Amino acid sequence: MSVGPVLRVRGMTFITFEGIDGSGKTLQAKLLKRKLEREGINVWLTEEPTRGEIGNILRDFIGRRLKLREETVALLFAADRLEHIKEVEEKISSGFLVISDRYLLSSLAYQGSLLPLDWVEEINRYALEKLPDLVILLDIEPEIARRRKANKGFFDTDLGRLSRVRNLYLAVSERSPWREITVKIDASKSPEEVHLEVLKALREKGIL
Repeated sequence: MSVGPVLRVRGMTFITFEGIDGSGKTLQAKLLKRKLEREGINVWLTEEPTRGEIGNILRDFIGRRLKLREETVALLFAADRLEHIKEVEEKISSGFLVISDRYLLSSLAYQGSLLPLDWVEEINRYALEKLPDLVILLDIEPEIARRRKANKGFFDTDLGRLSRVRNLYLAVSERSPWREITVKIDASKSPEEVHLEVLKALREKGIL
């Protein structure tokens, strides 16, 4: 797809939103896309798992329509990400800024909470060479996140799992190379306040 003249966000081509379920990633990714497009920037919003064939298998697993071993799930996420990276690179080369709702850090936090983290990193080795320019980590207490999910009709969110995942998000984001590209934002605030914090983070990084 061809696009018109591109207004690039000061060298940024790939931004990802991360956080536990109920942190507001999807909404904030959409709000940022809308804001950047109003600034004249060509934006492609994507997500993981993708809507491709491998991603659809994962969606069946997430929706409890399919049972899989955790090792199989981790491998499927890594495979889906390989296909996703191709799409991301194609969009970037076509002049788009890419925003993704979840990426590699999600696997390290979610699959890493159930499996050896070094193994999860190893099967995602290729993706580790394709890191985002900026990771926005929406941090929230698991109790608040679970309450948000319950209000939307999701009553089976496991608090213990959310806590383990959140702890891994925080721990991994403090390690290199993640600490150089990650900005942590308090996601317990209102969506409007969080959006302003996202924009503030972009400005402080010299992006806007």
